[in-house]
Amino acid sequence: MRVQRCESISELCAADTGNCFLGASAAEGFDVVVSDLKYGSTHNLEVTGPSLLKIGFFQRAVIDVTFEKRQMVRSANSECIFTIHPNGMPKLQKNLAGTEVRSILLVMTPEFLCQTLTHSAARLPLAIRRFVDGDRRDFHIGQFSINGLLSRCVSDMIDIKLSDPLAHILIEAKSLELLYRFLEVVSEAGGDTMPALRFADAARLNEVRALLDDSYQSPPDLGSLGKVAGMSRSKLTIAFKRQFGATIGEYCLDLRMRKARSLLRETDQPISVIGFQVGYEHQSSFSSAYRSYFGRNPKQERH
Repeated sequence: MRVQRCESISELCAADTGNCFLGASAAEGFDVVVSDLKYGSTHNLEVTGPSLLKIGFFQRAVIDVTFEKRQMVRSANSECIFTIHPNGMPKLQKNLAGTEVRSILLVMTPEFLCQTLTHSAARLPLAIRRFVDGDRRDFHIGQFSINGLLSRCVSDMIDIKLSDPLAHILIEAKSLELLYRFLEVVSEAGGDTMPALRFADAARLNEVRALLDDSYQSPPDLGSLGKVAGMSRSKLTIAFKRQFGATIGEYCLDLRMRKARSLLRETDQPISVIGFQVGYEHQSSFSSAYRSYFGRNPKQERH
């Protein structure tokens, strides 16, 4: 992979602080952009190009994009948002001054996916199969929450030090791992559809997720969440997994672990206190969960 670090952030990314990495894979038709920056001014970017699948993994961002007459303005935190952008369709993107972006964008052509997937494309949803076959003419957008292995892979990739002479090998490996994880999620969705970004239909599920964001240490039971969503427990379980790519339990665990890691890295609080803050009464239970999730114990996070 050929990796380039932006020499002039303000010129290329309209940002005063941060880093943006551009990489082109050894395989033609597969590129990656890794961003960890803060925009210093507001600017508009208009793009019209060939048919592309664009997969964005956002730890933190504010998105303001318009595809023809369809506008999407929203915060994106710990989410994957992906688009099938057909040939010739204009895209207008607004980058707002003062906003921070930590994200990875994978961009690929139908030819790259066709060569990469070969016979395994049959497992994928219809929208991606049509894209691979070169027969997708309309716009498609979808989203799901990133957690677990995906979340860790995104963090590891954003934090890669380009001063390492072997960084390009790690970036290419992590890029391919992210592509694998993405295809795994959309394949598990099943059927001929992908989790769609339909804001009106997803409003109640977003309310449930917002409630979990505020109470992940001790989340409400399924019955209470079902009342918020206006769904039965079984329907909520299926709909939440389909919309966000994780079960309710997996989603809360990911919130607990990422909050704990942040506290371990940024504060000197005792491990037992941090464990209690994220919902564990006993330090041993917290340490066991943390080790199972990240592959190292909380003490190692501080060294």
